[in-house]
Amino acid sequence: KDVPPGGNFLLLGSFSRHKAPGQHYHTSRKDLSQIMMAQNGWKRALRAGASWLPSSAVRRGFCGCDPSLSSPFAAVTQSTVARPFSATKCGLATAASNRWHHRPRFFSSGRVVIGAEPILDMEGLQQSIMKLAPSMVQGLINEGYWTTTTKKASILPMNIIELIRQQSVELRRQGRFEQSWSERVVGGVSTERFDKEGVFACEPDGQDYDTAPDMIVYMSVLLQTLPLALNQAFGLVAPDQPNPELSNSSFNAKLAVTLPGGSTYPLHVDNPQGLAANDTRKLTCILYLNPDYDASRGDGGELRLVLGNDNEQGDTITTMTTPPRQVDLTPEGGRMVLFWSDEIPHEVLPTAPGFFSGDAVGNIDEIVDNPLDRYALTLWIPTDDISTIHNESSQFRSLRELAFPVVSS
Repeated sequence: KDVPPGGNFLLLGSFSRHKAPGQHYHTSRKDLSQIMMAQNGWKRALRAGASWLPSSAVRRGFCGCDPSLSSPFAAVTQSTVARPFSATKCGLATAASNRWHHRPRFFSSGRVVIGAEPILDMEGLQQSIMKLAPSMVQGLINEGYWTTTTKKASILPMNIIELIRQQSVELRRQGRFEQSWSERVVGGVSTERFDKEGVFACEPDGQDYDTAPDMIVYMSVLLQTLPLALNQAFGLVAPDQPNPELSNSSFNAKLAVTLPGGSTYPLHVDNPQGLAANDTRKLTCILYLNPDYDASRGDGGELRLVLGNDNEQGDTITTMTTPPRQVDLTPEGGRMVLFWSDEIPHEVLPTAPGFFSGDAVGNIDEIVDNPLDRYALTLWIPTDDISTIHNESSQFRSLRELAFPVVSS
C-alpha cells in the first residue's frame, strides 16, 4: 500500500497477517507476480508491509548478488512469482480482516533504535550459505539433518545474533507475539487444537522492518539463497539422489519464544500429512537467538531429533529391532539446524526451571530480556516437486510414525 509507481522489483515476499480459525500460525505470501515501485524505493517498500527488494538493489549489491558471477544466484535478479501455500496450512484467510499492527517510527527504545539501518553483512551471509551447501546436503542425505557445530562456526557473527535477539524482544514489547498453538489428528480424520504452554510466537514480516531490519534482511537473503544453493549442491554432491527441488518463491516463517519453567514442544513432524493437507513444506531451517545460553547451568530447551538407526533406516517402526536413536542439540546463539519437514520427528525438551517477568504476550512496560527465554527463528521452505513429499524411497520415510498423531508446529 502507498507504493509509488515505476521500477521493476524482485519479489522476496509479500505477507498476509491474518488467519481464520483452524489455520496454522505461519506466514503466507500473497499471489503476486511483480511489484512496481520507484527506483531506490526498497526501504519504503519494506516499511509499507512487504519484504521486497528492487532488482536494481540486487544488482548494486544490496543482497550480495552479482549477476555477472557464474552462480545460480544470478537468477534472483529476475522477477519471480510468489505462490502461496494452502490456505488450510498457512494462514491465508478468505474472510478475515488484516491484523496490521501499529509501529512506532524512528525512536530509541533503550535497546533497539527503531528505524535504524541493518548492519548484517548480506554478501557474507550469502557466501557462507554457498560454502556450506555441500556439507548441508551430505548431512541431510546421511542423517536427515545438518547443524553448525560451534559458535565459531555460526552462520552469522555473534553481534548480529545478539542484535536480532534484541529486535525479537522489541517485537514482544510491541505486542506482536501471541499464544502459540498446534493441532493433533483425532482418529486419523479430524483435528483438535491445543495451546503450547509457555510458548509464544509471531510471524515476522516486512512491516516489522523498522523494528527488526536485520531479522527481515536475514530472512530475505536466506530465502533467495538457500533453496538454490542446496538444489545445485544436490546435483553436484549426490547426483544419484532425488533432488528436493526446493523453492524460493514461497515460504512460512515463525519467531517463537519458549519461556523458562519447564516449557516444552511435544514430539511432532512439521509436515506429517503432506499432500493430503496440500502442504508442500520440505525443509525446516531454524536459527537460534540465545547468545547467553549455558548448558552447564541447566538452561534446557534442547532440540531433540529422533532419527533412524544406522542399519535400519527405511524399515517400518514395528520392524525396528532397536529404538531409533536420538540427537539433542543445544539452542545456543548462532546455531543453525536444517532437517526434512516431512520426515524428521522432533521435540523441545523442558526449559530451565524458573519464572518469566511481566506479561508473556506483550506488555511493553514489563517485558525484559530474560537470558533464559529461548528464542528461535524458523523458516519452512517448500518443494516445487510434490513427488519428494513423503517419498517412499526415502530412508527416513517411516520415522513420522513415531510422532503421529501429533501434527505440525
